[in-house]
Parts: sequence; C-alpha cells; structure tokens
Amino acid sequence: MFFKRLALRLYIKHYKNNQSVRSFFALLSLDILVKAGMVVLIPIYTQIMSRQDFGTFNYLFFYISTTSLIVNFGLYVPHTKLINQNDISLHNSINGTIFLLFFIPNLLIASFILIFHLDEWIAKLLFYNSKIDFFKYRYIMQIAVFAAAFNFMLNSWLLAKKKIKLLQNLQVLRFLVHIPVILGLYFRIYEDAVNFRLWSFYGLDLLISTIIFFSLQNEIQWKFQKKLIKPIFVIAFPIFLNACLAIFLNFIDKLYLENSNYQSQMASYSLATQLASIIPIISLSFFNVMLPDFLKNTDLEQNFGHTQRTEKRLLALLGATGICIWIASLFSLWLGVFPKSYSDITWILIALVIARIMEALAQLYVRFTILLEKTWISLIYSVLASPIVMVLNNQLIPVYGMNACVGVILLNSLMTYFFFKIVVSWQINQ
Repeated sequence: MFFKRLALRLYIKHYKNNQSVRSFFALLSLDILVKAGMVVLIPIYTQIMSRQDFGTFNYLFFYISTTSLIVNFGLYVPHTKLINQNDISLHNSINGTIFLLFFIPNLLIASFILIFHLDEWIAKLLFYNSKIDFFKYRYIMQIAVFAAAFNFMLNSWLLAKKKIKLLQNLQVLRFLVHIPVILGLYFRIYEDAVNFRLWSFYGLDLLISTIIFFSLQNEIQWKFQKKLIKPIFVIAFPIFLNACLAIFLNFIDKLYLENSNYQSQMASYSLATQLASIIPIISLSFFNVMLPDFLKNTDLEQNFGHTQRTEKRLLALLGATGICIWIASLFSLWLGVFPKSYSDITWILIALVIARIMEALAQLYVRFTILLEKTWISLIYSVLASPIVMVLNNQLIPVYGMNACVGVILLNSLMTYFFFKIVVSWQINQ
C-alpha cells in the first residue's frame, strides 16, 4: 500500500511539474469557463429577462450557433490538420489561403442576402407561425452569425499553433463580455432586451476577436496557394455539407417548437438545453485542445486503443457531471434561483443529459474521420439521419411539444454513437 501511494505521489508530481500538461489544463479550464459562461450565468439571465425574452433570445442563439458552422465552410478542420502535418515554413501560406477562403465568400454571401432581401425568406422560415418580429433583428443576425464563425476559426487556429497564453487572454476577455451585457439588461439601458443582448454580446465579441486577429498579421501571407486548394477542399467540403444537414439534426426541433401550439415551452426547453450543454462544453473543449496532438500521431492502432480507454474514463466523468447538473437544477428551483415557471425542466433534463453524454462519446470516434481524411463518413450519417429526425419532429412536436424534442434528440444521439463506433472500428481494421 505504501509503494502504491508513493508511486501515485511521484506520478502526480511528474505531471504537476510538466509544463505542457500544466498549459493543457490551464487552457482547458479557461476554454470551459468561457463556453460555460452563458450556462453559469443562466440564473441571472432568467431573473433579469422575461420568460418570453429569454426564450426568444435562445431561439435566435440556437439559429446563430448552427448557421455559423455552415459559414465557416468546414475550413477549421483542414486548417488544424495542415498546420500540424506541415513544416513551419508553410504555415503563413496555409493561414493566408484558409482565411481568404473564409472572408471572401462570407462578404459576398452577406452582401447578396442583404441586397436581395433574402433574409426576409429566412425570417418567414424561422417564424412562419410566430408573433416575433424578426426584421428588427435583421442586421445583428448577420453580424452575429459571422462573429460566431470568426470566433470559432480564430480559436481553432490558436489551438493548432498552441499559442496558449494568447488564447488564455482571449478567453478571459470573452468571458468578461457578459458583465456589460448583464449590467445593461439590469438597468434597462435599452427597452428591447433581446436586441440589446444580441448587439452587445456579439458586437463586443467580434471586436475582441478582430483585435487579436490583426495582432497576428505577421503570421499570415495574404495570397492564394493553388497547391493547397485541393487538400483543403477534400477535407472541408464534406464538413461543410454535414454542417448544412446539421440544421435538420440540431435546429429543426426548435423551429417546430417555436411555431407550434407549445411555443410557450421554448423558454423551459432552452433552459434545459443550456444546462445539458455543460456536457458537450467539457467534452468538446477537451477534444479541441487534444486534436492537434491526436492528428500528429498516425499510428492508428495506438490511437484507437487509447480512445477506447479514454471512453470509459470520459463516461465516468460526464456521468458524474450529469448527476451534479440534475441535482443542482433541483436545488435551484427549490431555492428560487430559477423562477418556478421553469419547473417543467426537471425530467426532460435527465434525457437531455444522457443524450449529450452519448454524443460526446461519439465524438471520440468522429476524430478518426479527420485523421483518415474520410470526413465523408460524417456526411453519410447526416444524409441517413436527417430525414428520420425531420419526419419524427414534424409528426411528434405538434402533439407532444418539448417532450417529443427530447425523445428525438435521445434517439439521434444513440444512433450517432453506434454508427461512428462501428464504422470507425471497421475502417481501422481494414
């Protein structure tokens, strides 16, 4: 027993004094802190915003988050891969080509949408049976989608380059953005709470990202490298198509619920969804930080064996986290931290937590599609699953409301986990 304790102490001391490990956990904790900001501060937002405003903001937030994954065109994946698998002398060319492919199409698309009023069609799609006036959010929605996509691209780049301290500072600044937002809502600086929160949050976030980005101009060669277009396209295009189909998998439930007779449940459903999002916040932050090192190791058997061991540990960690989330939500309702009008989240939160855990475990295997340069596997799954999810939501949500939303999410998470685990195992055995 003595030798086991001694070995454990030496093990801890070794990793405690390991600079790379310390940097990893410092970055991971900050990444989780920033992404969890909207979750940690939920009790404040539910108190200073009306139930209707809270539901409306989160409906628009879900749309912005989903759409931003489309307008980054999947470029963050080849960016990370090319940086970690090429000589440092090529990095400036890679950065320039990637960001030109990101900025130019976004500028053209945004101009096209606004000039030809295509956002009116989007508004009709989002609010076809809702009383919400989308047009007062017309310009901020365009800015917010770009800001979220740019934020994601910048984060991925800094992670790939392992600029730990700069990313730490960026994460802290992004977390602090919530302070003026909350103060503005509390003192009623602007009458429309949803509009104020959108403009202040995404406006400040975009400003911070832009300043950090332009401080790194010496690492970008603003010139297209034709030889990079093909490898970028091969990896990114399936990711882009998959993001397009993700609207059916990740947003269609909110669309149907917002425009159904159960519209009043949107606030509770948003709260439960954000509480359960603590699970993917932890897991995705872990995956994002680990992805550069994962891609550097081309030994498939070693990587796969490590992944299977990691799966068991991750299941235990996320399972314990899920239990804590549920108990904390019960206490929050009991103590009045959350208004009593949100008491209907109690049981649907359990199903959502289980679903998010299964999705997190699936992501362990999704990483292999990038390593194998077979990102089309994710696209195949989306093509197969999207019609099923869409039909179930269309038929069940008008009848059962948010209970149907949760049931379909749980089914999809189980399908995702088993699909990727089986297919990736088969690919590696091949």
